[in-house]
Amino acid sequence: MTTLLQQPVPQPSITPTLIPVPIKPQPALSFRLANGKIGVEYRSKIELVTQNAPAYLVKGIEVPPQLGLTSDVALMDLSGNPTKDGDFKIVVWYSVAGSDSAQSATVNLVINPDPKSLWKDLPSKQDDPYWKPDLVSLTVQGEDVLMAAASKRGRSHAHVGSFRDDDFHLAYLPEDRWHIAIVSDGAGSAKYSRRGSQIICNEGGARLQELLSGADGQSLIQAVEALNTAKDSGTATEGLERQIQNMLYTTIGYTAHHVTRLLQDECKTRMDLGGVFKDYSSTAIIGLLRRFPFGVLCAAYWVGDGAVGILKGGNAPTLLGEADSGEFSGQTRFIDPAEVTQEALLKRIRFEVATDFKAMLLMTDGVSDPFFETEANLVNPAKWAALWDDVAGKTNLSLRDTEVGMRMGGWLDFWSAGNHDDRTLAVIY
Repeated sequence: MTTLLQQPVPQPSITPTLIPVPIKPQPALSFRLANGKIGVEYRSKIELVTQNAPAYLVKGIEVPPQLGLTSDVALMDLSGNPTKDGDFKIVVWYSVAGSDSAQSATVNLVINPDPKSLWKDLPSKQDDPYWKPDLVSLTVQGEDVLMAAASKRGRSHAHVGSFRDDDFHLAYLPEDRWHIAIVSDGAGSAKYSRRGSQIICNEGGARLQELLSGADGQSLIQAVEALNTAKDSGTATEGLERQIQNMLYTTIGYTAHHVTRLLQDECKTRMDLGGVFKDYSSTAIIGLLRRFPFGVLCAAYWVGDGAVGILKGGNAPTLLGEADSGEFSGQTRFIDPAEVTQEALLKRIRFEVATDFKAMLLMTDGVSDPFFETEANLVNPAKWAALWDDVAGKTNLSLRDTEVGMRMGGWLDFWSAGNHDDRTLAVIY
């Protein structure tokens, strides 16, 4: 019996496979920067925001060219004066401890625009029947006082190409030494208020000049002199004060009544425009001033917002009236038949003979709102002092030259966040 030998089965050759050791990924880091603003010096740390981050080393910081900012790797910050607004990518190069490989993190930097650059300055339509210049100013030399005023279209109006609704009037009567100042703010919701304020100022100024140049003006002068004599002698003054109030009623009060009638007439004269009385709604501050050897008479009729006050050398300012506010923010009253009755006029007309006179200021709410903020602050001496220091310092009032009004027009362009209405200021100092 033959035995068969089993042949060995060939075994395949096995080549060992080398499995690479996985490389542990380096953790990514995140950073942040504070926002900046055009025209404002910028400096901000590049702040790490990753929680439980390993030790790391910053190797470089990339900043977009022509942004106006430079980086400091040692201090981990950016600084400079931004020249562009927008969103920018800052790249931070770093390596974590135990690794030489560099990683990058992108940091978003927001540079906000200058708020002023967002406002358009569109021209108003000069072919409008009630067009008037966007900026006017005037300087008038009085008796030992200078009168200066300016009125400027607000940014909110310039942005949409609408008109300056404010207006003013200045006049000096050398014969009897009367100084007249009127400011008016046309209601933004009234389509022809720019004409309303113009009538109040121009026609009101002409009417007050006429009244003060006649017997009423002379009677007022005599009443003020009699009041001073009574004070010097220690006699009662109540009757003389009422007499002055009555004299102001027949001058300033009659002026307020006169312009109210003219506003009513305007609706009839320009029936082609289809306007009604409310379309000409405007505030009114009608003021007069006269210097006496014993003091300065300052008087005013005030309806609406804005402010009129007397600054004095050693005493607190005197407010010549009260601001009118409505039921809602931004509302006020306007001159109308109800505000020129005898009762209303006598209530609204105020006066004072200031023995330490410094200045008399009349302004629309485009000036009073930024500086006083609330009606309660209108009696705050510090607020009046801040306004006076700002105006006097930035317009060089002390020069007392013919360019004061023009410089005041430039001052009216001051920036105040949220306050972009027309601005008008008249100063007698």
